[in-house]
Amino acid sequence: MVLVRKNQLIRTVKHPSVNERYQFISITLDDETLRQYAAENRVKINASFPENQRLFFEPDDFFRTYFASLMPYINKTEIVPPRLATLKVKEAIELLLLSNPDLKNLIFDFSEPHKIDIEEFMNKNFMFNVPVNAFAQLTGRSLSGFKRIFKRFSI
Repeated sequence: MVLVRKNQLIRTVKHPSVNERYQFISITLDDETLRQYAAENRVKINASFPENQRLFFEPDDFFRTYFASLMPYINKTEIVPPRLATLKVKEAIELLLLSNPDLKNLIFDFSEPHKIDIEEFMNKNFMFNVPVNAFAQLTGRSLSGFKRIFKRFSI
């Protein structure tokens, strides 16, 4: 299991088991749901989360049971009611905080992305098939500002 920071791009590699079918489940913790959860539970961040901390988790009984509980929704042909989907996302938040209470400083950090070094960012992420406006947002810039700065590096 891995938690991906906001405004980050990732690449995954499938390593299926010989005996089991490969399944990938992605749960998005959107800002609206996180803000609502923080307000309902009076969550306050008290430190910045270390940039270099890896966000991999060994699945425990709680996470295994949680993901197993998602399977009827994933395998079903009917649409999951939004209220129920929101409850399952909130359950994921609870489990993350149970596994590491300091994660609140990461997942409830609603600050705007700061302007990062475009050249370094693009060297790390050029292989992702992402629209230019997404790259601009990920680097904390407007589309026109991103293009203007990017043009300087591409000459």
